[in-house]
Amino acid sequence: LSLSDLFNALDRVATHDGRVLIMTTNHPECLDSALIRPGRADLKIELPLADKDVISR
Repeated sequence: LSLSDLFNALDRVATHDGRVLIMTTNHPECLDSALIRPGRADLKIELPLADKDVISR
């Protein structure tokens, strides 16, 4: 699977209404900018490491 194949697959998913694609990574700084351009990745949610207070809840 090439990067181009991945981009084409993402674009096909994005053309179907009602579908949600969730991508995850531990290293967002390593992602190719073409992968996360508007239209492929419309929303970015960062979940930082939990601190002691969050863990105790």
